Amino acid sequence: MKKYTSYLHYEIVEKLGEGGMGRVYLAQDTKLKRSVALKFLPRHISQDPTERKRFEQEAQAAALLNHSNIAQVYAIEEFDDEVFIVIEYVEGKELKELIEEGIASEQKVSIATQIAQGLKVAHDSGVIHRDIKSRNIMVDRGRKVKIMDFGLARVQGTEHITKTGTTLGTTAYMAPEQLAGQEIGKQADIWSYGVVLYEFFSGQLPFQGLYEPAVMYAIVEEEPLPITEINPNIPEWIRGVIEKCLKKDPEQRYQDFSEILEDLSDRQLLDTDTSEREKAVHGSRLFTLTHLYVALPAVIILAIGYFLLNNTKNWFDDKVPDKKFLAVLPVENIGNNPDLQAICDGLGEIFSYRLSELEKYEDLYWVAPAGEMRREKILTASQANRLFGVNLAILSSIQSVNDSTRLILELVDADNIRRLETAQVTIASQNLASLEFYGIKAMLKMLQIKVDSQIEKTLEQGIPTEKEAYEYYLKALANLQAYSSPDSLENAILYFEKSIELEPGSALSHAGLGESYWRKYEKTKDIELVKKAESALSRALDLNKELAPVQTLLGLLKSGTGQQKQALVHFKKAIEIDPKYSPAYRGLAKVHNYQDQKEKAVSTYQLAINLKPHYWEGYKDLGIHYFTNGNLELAIEQFQKVVEVTPRSSNAYSNLGAVYYYKGAVKEARQMFEKSLALGKNPSAANNLASIYYQEGRYADAVNMYRIALEASPDGYVYWANLGSAYTLNGELYEARKAYLQAIERAHKVLEINPNDAEVMADLGAYYSDVDNSVSALQYLHKSLELDPDNILVQQRAVFTYENLGMRQEALSWINSSIIADLETQPELQKLTKDPRFKELKAKMNNSTRKQQ
Repeated sequence: MKKYTSYLHYEIVEKLGEGGMGRVYLAQDTKLKRSVALKFLPRHISQDPTERKRFEQEAQAAALLNHSNIAQVYAIEEFDDEVFIVIEYVEGKELKELIEEGIASEQKVSIATQIAQGLKVAHDSGVIHRDIKSRNIMVDRGRKVKIMDFGLARVQGTEHITKTGTTLGTTAYMAPEQLAGQEIGKQADIWSYGVVLYEFFSGQLPFQGLYEPAVMYAIVEEEPLPITEINPNIPEWIRGVIEKCLKKDPEQRYQDFSEILEDLSDRQLLDTDTSEREKAVHGSRLFTLTHLYVALPAVIILAIGYFLLNNTKNWFDDKVPDKKFLAVLPVENIGNNPDLQAICDGLGEIFSYRLSELEKYEDLYWVAPAGEMRREKILTASQANRLFGVNLAILSSIQSVNDSTRLILELVDADNIRRLETAQVTIASQNLASLEFYGIKAMLKMLQIKVDSQIEKTLEQGIPTEKEAYEYYLKALANLQAYSSPDSLENAILYFEKSIELEPGSALSHAGLGESYWRKYEKTKDIELVKKAESALSRALDLNKELAPVQTLLGLLKSGTGQQKQALVHFKKAIEIDPKYSPAYRGLAKVHNYQDQKEKAVSTYQLAINLKPHYWEGYKDLGIHYFTNGNLELAIEQFQKVVEVTPRSSNAYSNLGAVYYYKGAVKEARQMFEKSLALGKNPSAANNLASIYYQEGRYADAVNMYRIALEASPDGYVYWANLGSAYTLNGELYEARKAYLQAIERAHKVLEINPNDAEVMADLGAYYSDVDNSVSALQYLHKSLELDPDNILVQQRAVFTYENLGMRQEALSWINSSIIADLETQPELQKLTKDPRFKELKAKMNNSTRKQQ
């Protein structure tokens, strides 16, 4: 092996690794002629007296210990400003590696026992390890355990030198009380030992998450998946040891490793004794009771056979539930045939639309909106279950076979991820329109929905029947899905027009053309497009007056161009056609809100909820309404209901946390954001959790969390702006300006889609003030205040922008009771909140609240 350099009488042989506590080398002790490991303190930390004392304490703690299952510390040395510990070199593998490679069960018990023996000796000597994990446990070739790295150990009774605001240990293995920063004892090591055993016997950690906050939330709030579900063969007594080690309350855990060792040895012995006794008893029975030994199992087999024959349906029948909350997943293109891709995209959209049309005929049935599914990039049944609370999902794929096109369908139980039903439809490739019709019929059969004459009529209405017209129609739908892209919208318009040329009597083609024009108007504000959209939608209604989506689109068109009375007519007509069509209720409620009829808006949202009480979207819409109108308590009630309906939705917890945050309930907000991140990669939750770090002055942590949000959503302009704020307060002004400019660029792109979005305008006003462009800042702020002066998000931005521009009096004029609690938490507004005028305002608001109570 190559020799690198020497320190005192230690010759470096090779580098073993490098971590947070420094470099580790294999070396040769030239005096004692033995291999040793040298662990160095990083140079930039060695100058810190606290860190150096911690490093020295590691050596002192470990040097007290002398046991065959603990790596021996030989010395602490100093050379040329380098400080290092000389440790016993263990030639073997980390336990983590053995877990990944696999190891025999009988060897696992021996290793578990050795770990407990080593830790018992440490505890008996007054030393708590505080960083027990599978990477800190070495196993040599003879399966001998050595516990390594007492780098986080603290001798009981010595000075506590952990820095304020830091938590030592590796998060996934840390006890709840350790995460809380409380004084810890033996029970923290016992918890970590339980985590190691869980990992050892199951192959995975008991508490997991995409980010550290998610892991922390899981440790404190959640129970691990029962280990028997991962490893059904785990001995019962091992399971019991693990579960007792992982009790949240330290008082309910083992209190000492001697108790664990007793359980390990006693139960293992009991298993051995039982096994030997059974062998002896069974051996004698085989000799004396042969006829009975043979006959008895035969009787049992017959009984079990009868039971299975009569109960197989109860045990194994994958019954379609009465409540059908459905997601239609994107259609897979088997073989990636380029000629079929647009067909797949269009069919996925129309399958969702067609099945949602049937909501008016079925109770306890709804379909997750295709637009929401696309926005959240839902590709699997489990994702749809988590985000939308569906219990069923339809998976479909298309394959070209000679002159035929084959549609393969699966109905999946989204709660348990198991297949319930399958179906297959094969049609001649020149008759693609029938693929939709027979595909939907097959789906309804799988869903156990009876197709009566009403449903059949609904399924037949409006679709192009001519082959080429239908293909253009599907291509148009595929492009309309991506309407945020100008090219896609142009293609959608082109394909709808071609479809209509070939088959002018298709109501749905005219409806799609009208929607395409409207989406293009929203981006360009070209008033001629409104006329074209209205003309196409009106033609669709001439062909079929019973299309609730078309009436709703006309309502959105009228409302979006300020014609609220006419919008009301269309929304009400849509509801008359389909009393369960939720987009029409949302549109109607927003019109009532625009007309300052708040009570009517609430009652309309509530009506939609009553029609579909198991559907999350109604509660969410009402929650947003309350939130934007400043009623945070009622908003919290609605978002709590969203959580009840979709308890595995990352978005549900993130939204609830956001309202808690605005209310000033930071502890509750943090819990919700951590829960959200535990359930999935949620940029909003990461952004909001970063905001809490930001308020606590943890600006570097906030920067890291904002970066996580941007990884998931790189075009999220709000995340760029928040990153800029964190950079500013972390002293990185150049990086801050770059982040603000990114936010401005992306916010303008959002504003292109809807130039009258007051919230985006208010954001732009604030961002321009951050880069010292006062003219643009005031221009966008004033426009946003004209459009939506009652919106609390706009009001909050007004305070920020005016304060940034040195216009304190104007900033004070926009402060109200709905936003004052949040303003007090913002570091940028410290000067404002210390102003006597602010304090006077706060006192008046508090007095007013007390009088109302």
